[in-house]
Formats: sequence, C-alpha cells, structure tokens
Amino acid sequence: GVAPAVASLENSPNESSYATAQQESYAAASPNSGSATPPMVASVGGSTSSPNTSPGKSIQYSPSVLDNTSFPEDDDDFTDDGVDKYTPIFKMDFSGKLEEEDKTMDTTADVSLEDQEGSPLMVAQGSPGSLMSALSPGVLNIAASPGSINAAGAFDVSPGAPMQTSHEMSESQPPLMFGTDTTISDLTYYAEKGCIVDVLESLTTPHLKTLGSRMLADYAKMPNRRVAVASNTRILEFVQSTALEIGSGCDASLDFVQTYNSSSWLGREYAVETIRSLTAAEENDRYLMNAPGLLEMLALIARGGPFLQHVPYEDKLSVVPAPPPTFEASGGIPGSRVAMDNTFCVASDKARLHACIAIMNLSCGKSNKVEITGVPEILEGMRDVMLGRHFSKAPKTSSSNPSVPKSVVDEARLKATTCIKNLSNADANDAALLGTPGLVETLGYVAEATCHPETGATTCTTHACLALMNLSISKANKNRVFRTPGVMDALMAVITRTANKNIDADVNPKDPSFEARVKACSALSNLAIGYDNKIPMFNYPGFVESILTVIRTDRAEARTKACSILWSFAAEMKNQVPVVRRGDILPALVSVAKEDTKTEARFKCVAALTLLAESPENAVPLLQAGSLEPLMHVLQEAGPDPTQWRGQTASWCVGFLMNMAQCDDVVPALLQEGIVDLLAPLLSLDHYQSLKAAMAVTFVCQYETGDKTYNLLRQTENVIPKIVGLLHNTLSGRGGSG
Repeated sequence: GVAPAVASLENSPNESSYATAQQESYAAASPNSGSATPPMVASVGGSTSSPNTSPGKSIQYSPSVLDNTSFPEDDDDFTDDGVDKYTPIFKMDFSGKLEEEDKTMDTTADVSLEDQEGSPLMVAQGSPGSLMSALSPGVLNIAASPGSINAAGAFDVSPGAPMQTSHEMSESQPPLMFGTDTTISDLTYYAEKGCIVDVLESLTTPHLKTLGSRMLADYAKMPNRRVAVASNTRILEFVQSTALEIGSGCDASLDFVQTYNSSSWLGREYAVETIRSLTAAEENDRYLMNAPGLLEMLALIARGGPFLQHVPYEDKLSVVPAPPPTFEASGGIPGSRVAMDNTFCVASDKARLHACIAIMNLSCGKSNKVEITGVPEILEGMRDVMLGRHFSKAPKTSSSNPSVPKSVVDEARLKATTCIKNLSNADANDAALLGTPGLVETLGYVAEATCHPETGATTCTTHACLALMNLSISKANKNRVFRTPGVMDALMAVITRTANKNIDADVNPKDPSFEARVKACSALSNLAIGYDNKIPMFNYPGFVESILTVIRTDRAEARTKACSILWSFAAEMKNQVPVVRRGDILPALVSVAKEDTKTEARFKCVAALTLLAESPENAVPLLQAGSLEPLMHVLQEAGPDPTQWRGQTASWCVGFLMNMAQCDDVVPALLQEGIVDLLAPLLSLDHYQSLKAAMAVTFVCQYETGDKTYNLLRQTENVIPKIVGLLHNTLSGRGGSG
C-alpha cells in the first residue's frame, strides 16, 4: 500500500523534497504490514478486533483533546493595512526617506504544488495508488468523518486550552504501542482519530520517529491543516527532539545510536521539512516564533548539526553533544564537510536546505526580523551555509564549469543569502549583522563566487549585493563595509562580469545579471557617499576603470549609479584635480551630459562637472573637454523662468558657469559663447538662481566697459545685499548650521 504512493512521489516534477534514494530507503524502512485495518481498534460495541497480531503492536484508541478543540481561523496575523509578509519592504534611512537605491523585497519560499501532489496524504483519497486508498477501509471512511485530520478540529488546539496527556486518561486505556512492522498507515489512522499526541509519545525508535516525522511533514503541506499542526505544542516538541536526536550518552556502537548519527537517517530530514512547510503560511509565524528553542534548532541544523563527539567512558565510546566549530577554527575558509577535534556533524544536506528555507520564510515577517537577528546562532549558521562549510560537497564558484547543474548546497547557499538579505532590510539589525564574525566578508565572497565570468550573475549574486547595499546605507556603516576585506573586489567583479556585451540590445529587468549589476553599483554608490571613503575609493586599484566600464556599456539604472559615484568623488575637494588629471573621467562625464536625455545619469554628470569646476586649476581642462556646450544647451532648453525648471539639472548648470567665471583664463571663451545673454534674464528675478547668475555675470564682466556692462552691473546691485544677508545669516548660525 505504501509502494504506489512512493512511486507517485518519484513522478512529481521539479520536487526536491524527496530524493529517489530517500524514497527507496523509506520504502525499505517501513514495509506495509499488509493489514486491512489497524490492530486492536476499538469497535462500537467496545470489543476489539485485531487482524494484525504482530508483536509489540498493542494499540487501543484513546480520546484526545484534539477532537473537540478548534483554532480561531479569523485571527490572521496581517499588518494593519492588510499587507502580508510577501509584500516588498522598503528600508528607510534615518530621516524617514528612502535613500538611494535601497528598495528591496523580502523573499520567501512556499510549498510548491509538486510538494503537495507528491505527498501521500495530499493525493486524492480515492485515486488509485494513493496512500489514503491503501489504508484500511476504516481509515478511508473516517477521512471524511468528524474528527479526521481533513476536518476542522482534529489537530486544532485553542490557545489556552489544557493539554491532556495519556497519563491523565483513564487507567483502563493503556498507551499506544507500536513495533518494528508499524507503517505510516497505522500512525495516520490514529492521527485521524484525534490521538496525535498519544501517537507521537509512543514513537521511541529511529524507525518509528521516521514514520512520525514523515506523517507530520505530509500534514504540514496541507493548507487547511498547517495552522492546526503549528499550534500544537506537542507536535513542535516532537519535531524539535527528532531533529536534534543523537542518542546522547549512549554507546556509540549501538545500532540505534549509529542510525541517529547517520546523515542518511530520514527522521531528522522529515522533521525539519515539517517546520519548513509550516513557515510557508504567515498565520503560523506566531506559533513558530514563540516555540522555545525552535529558532536555535533550525540554526543548528542549517549549520550541519547536531554536532557530537565520541568520548571514552568506562570501556566504551559515549556520544556527547558538542558545540559547532567556530568560524576562526577554519580561518573562515570555505570548504566541504570536516571533522575537527573529533567533532562530527550529522545533518544531511537536504535537511540543512529545509532549515535554511524555514529561516528564510520566517525572516519575511516584519515583526520577526529583529527577533531572528537577535539569535546569534542563526547569523552564524547562515554564514556557514553561504561558505559551504560542512556540506558533503563544495558549492559552485566563479571558476566552476557553468554547465555543471546546481546541487543542494548551491540551493542552500541561495536561501541563506536571501535570509540575510531579508534581515538586512531592518535598520535595527545592522549592528548584529556587522558584528557577526565573517558575515560581511562572506557576503562579498558569495557575490563573487556566484557571478561567473562567462554566464554572468545569478539570483544569489543579486541578493548578496542587496544585503551589502542595505548595510552600506547608514552613515555609521559606510567605512566599516568599505574596509571589510574582499567586499570592494567582489562588487567590482560583479559589475565587470555582468557588463553588457551588446549595449543596443533590449534590457530585461528580470535578468539576474542586470539586477546584480544595479545592486552592486548601488552598494558602491552608497559607500562612495561616506566622507571617509571618497579618497581611498577613488585610489582603489582598478575601481575607476570598472566604473567607467559600466558607463560605457550600460544605458539603464546601473549607469546612473556609476555616474553618482563620480559625483561623490568630485564632492571631495582633494579629489577634484586628480579626477581631471586622470584623463579618462572627464570625457565620460561630458559624453553622458551630451547624449543621455532620458535618465538621471545626465544630472549626476552635470553635478560632477560643476563640483570639478570649483578648483580653478580644472577650468581650462573642463573647457577643452567640451563641457560648456551641453550645459548651456540644458539652460537654453530649460528657459528663462527658474520656477518652471524641472529637476535640478539647470540649477547645477548655473553653478557651473559661476564657478568657471572665476578663472580669468576661460572668461574670453565664456563671453564668446554668450553666457551673459543666457544669464541676463535671471538677474531681474527675486529667485535663488539670480544670486548665482549675478556672481557669474560680475566675474565675466569685470574687465568689460560700455553701457551694456554698466546696465548689467546695475542689475546685480539689487542682488548683492541679498548675498551679504545670506552670508551674515550663515556666520550667525541662523537658518541652520550652514
């Protein structure tokens, strides 16, 4: 009766929850007893019938509080505005405004349709080969009867309802007992009868715990049963104890201890998969987040645990739990499964993937982020997964053959990176994330390792760059992130390897390389804003070249971010002359100012040119580079009325002319180009732009004579008192700190 259901699992497309080898192992571990009905089932008349008289299976029905309680289904855990945890969450800066490119979306993983269709309990009850049709007629009949797992109330426990244990039941009804030939069909029968707590208390061997956790994993996939399972404290306790089972204190040579300590034991895997499936529904968050030790358990499994050691005791080796290897123990170097100091990790790669998905799903809840980040083990576990530590094989890197398919370790790395990205959306988590040893370095490592020189970036690359972008928003973090070893090189590698090979081709915003390039440039732009970073970033080997590559090969958002970086460099006075002397930055700025009329890139470049003009030494090179033409064109298009200007580009152009006019060497060229006629209409306005225009005209006309110049200077007379008043306000500290 089990074999057809297992076969149906094998045929589920794109489902990684049940590997073929695991299905075969499960089928071998739980052969069907062949019984038509579960043994020792209480009949209506009170007598019992026992078609299956196998030893150790004295099973009798016991009433359970799960039969008569229900969960308040109308109390969904949504935010006040009706937005659930799958909605994009925007990270705010300290002023309450969205900072440059800081919009991110939390990422979650739901149970797929293949999950549900592949589950024995999700198959239609009457379908050939399904588990439910393979159960005894009694089980099949109760599937649609009151008290069944598919009916409301079978598993439900109302908050505050008293939990009844088997010891509190009538002494005339002994506890359930199962043996080596028990099947999942037997457990399901009594779970359907409402005896789930008693069933779980009777599972004491590796075989029985595997069956029990597999049954719970199936129930957790049912959309109408998830809340009932998650709200049952005893179920969560059983799942946690099964996931952490190592046979602690027992002889390491015993068969059942060796089973517990084998990474191929499916009980641990099914237990963690149960939690993973429960996290797909937001209404379960309140139960899972409040379950004592559950987050720590998930963190330990994700990290590869439980970890154990064999310690000599009398004349045998005893199994004792051990702490996870520290980050420093391996120097933070990525690597495969290791045993250091006789320490072993027993979780399978698949179990670790389930744990990562569970934590990732929980990290989507707005109210969960700070609480999850407050568990150091989770951050350390996600770091170790991203590094590929203690897995059965190493994850792919940027030097791997791109044709090699992704493995479980690669998928786990993606989920762990996504989790950190989700947590980084909350400003309150910055200190914990930055304070976790090696975490920021690991984000840089993942960004580079998942971006192949030939095939470009992946979703994992984007999420790593997103996390670095979020962490670089706060002013207090910018220098810390910049100084983290490997971060700059990783971000530079991403923007270089994802460069467009055909700049005229249509851009797909969903392309991983496009997204990763934008987020990497955004992170670098955030870092370049930091006052302490402007000079060292400008001088960082190869960095300016990589930024100019983006400007040349990109026509979308990444180009705008790259131009923002050049703007930040120009804002540092000590950079202004070196920027122009390089010889390659100035032509790029002028080119974008001339050509780009659709994006914000032109505005960034005009602002950079204006700041570079603050240094008199740059005036002649700026003029020779052709910077005057595009900026005057912007002013001509904007018109003489500054109240009608759109954006700030025209305002920066007036500032550029004011700065350039202060250099006597370029004044003749400015006069020849007609900037006086261009700025004259601004002189008669009571507007901020008239202040800059008056200064520019005064400098340009200082050596001119004649009636025209006289009339222009008379117009500036009205402006001079305003300028003097502004200066007095600044020196007096009025209107701000200036």
